[in-house]
Amino acid sequence: MNSPTHDSASFAQVARPQKSPCDLRLLTALEDALHTLGLTSADVRLMAFFPLVYVAWSDGSLQKKESKLIMDEAIQWGLSEEELAILSDQWLACKPTEDFDEAGLFLIEFLFEDDRRLVAKGGPCKAEIISMAERVGRVAGGLFDLLFTLEGSEREALKRLRQAMHLDA
Repeated sequence: MNSPTHDSASFAQVARPQKSPCDLRLLTALEDALHTLGLTSADVRLMAFFPLVYVAWSDGSLQKKESKLIMDEAIQWGLSEEELAILSDQWLACKPTEDFDEAGLFLIEFLFEDDRRLVAKGGPCKAEIISMAERVGRVAGGLFDLLFTLEGSEREALKRLRQAMHLDA
């Protein structure tokens, strides 16, 4: 991924109590997080698919079934060719770094403080995103592909996502 080196703690250091869009530190952190993910503000709709990628990679590898399901969902939601290219060529092509994950969680926390931010851009709501992420976690898991259960790493990833999205786990 074309991710610049960032100290993942820098995203966490942004003052949480004051989330005014006029806060220069917050704007800078948001820009840095977008850049870490290979995005611009015009690509913000793609953030709805970060949770799916995060769960898929949570066990350290990406299964073909997971990748296919993510791309199918992205196509179904009408992502542009450019957005699909970022998803397939950057996010799914190689294992994300810790900085990538932290930047994505930071953006998810900001974007889903109010569910209307992504929905207004034509994206899915929190419940739909978590449901899609759970399907990604189950698609390649389970005993002999018969019992589609979540692995511990996938359950932990979903827990972190629910927290970031301000959902009761």
